[in-house]
Amino acid sequence: MNKKPQNWNRVSNQQKIETDLFRMRIPKIEWQIDRRRMVGEKLLKLRARIEDWASLNGYENIGNWTERKNKDGEVVWRKSHWEWIDDCYGVIINGYEFDWGKEQYKKFNDLWKFYEIDVHVVKPDNPNFDADWQQLQQMEWEDG
Repeated sequence: MNKKPQNWNRVSNQQKIETDLFRMRIPKIEWQIDRRRMVGEKLLKLRARIEDWASLNGYENIGNWTERKNKDGEVVWRKSHWEWIDDCYGVIINGYEFDWGKEQYKKFNDLWKFYEIDVHVVKPDNPNFDADWQQLQQMEWEDG
């Protein structure tokens, strides 16, 4: 039975292997605390990536996570991808319980790929990213 693993890919040396942002390979020791920190860092990177994409393509062009329309089909309420990721980030840093399944992480990865940019951002130093990153590194993480 020479079955190849499902994630097996034949890649030449010249091709780049693109990995997903959210891979949940964490040692079992203190896994809950490490998981919270890791997910927080990756959500912060995703939020910054959306901001960088929007600075090039326009903030009005950020996709909607969800929207509500009236009878006439006009959007009366919406939550953008940035707002949704910011809410998820808030859950992590405020210590609320989270139990996201595979589908949630797949959605994060889809957004990571969607908001990819091929050029250097005009403002490479995202002011929001640095402050929040420092806050994450200095936080005392507790289980529970």
